[in-house]
Amino acid sequence: MKMQAHRGVCTECPENTMPAFESALRFGVDMIETDVHMTSDGHLVLIHDRSLKRTTGVDGFTNKTTLKDIRSLDAGSWFSPDFVNTTVPTVEEFISLIKNSDMLVNWELKDYPHEVGDAFAFESADRLINTIKTHGLEERSMINSFSDRVLEHVFYKY
Repeated sequence: MKMQAHRGVCTECPENTMPAFESALRFGVDMIETDVHMTSDGHLVLIHDRSLKRTTGVDGFTNKTTLKDIRSLDAGSWFSPDFVNTTVPTVEEFISLIKNSDMLVNWELKDYPHEVGDAFAFESADRLINTIKTHGLEERSMINSFSDRVLEHVFYKY
């Protein structure tokens, strides 16, 4: 049986942040589930909602915001004052954290065609798959999405 930390250890830390992922590593879970969105300038970030409002307090959408602007947001103070100025992590930062472990990753593709368009959603998926391959994480990765069209794209392309 495999144990998975959903968005990291989100009961102790703000979800989908480096503190939550670090806590999951310390707990010794087998897998981390995380949510992937692409910024307007093509970077992959880990945040559950397309809207930035719930976890950063800022009106806007990940696909309409640059990485620089997303990285300037506070993704921790909504959870606790202990996490003020916690940033939204990139996929690359997350990979740097887990690369020397045996951690499995459940990557949830959250850019949905009905919200961001086919081209954007499929590019987001392609960038994640290519990043996974670049880092040799294919055997440790699971891809999921609530979009059948995104999953179909991944299935037939890869």
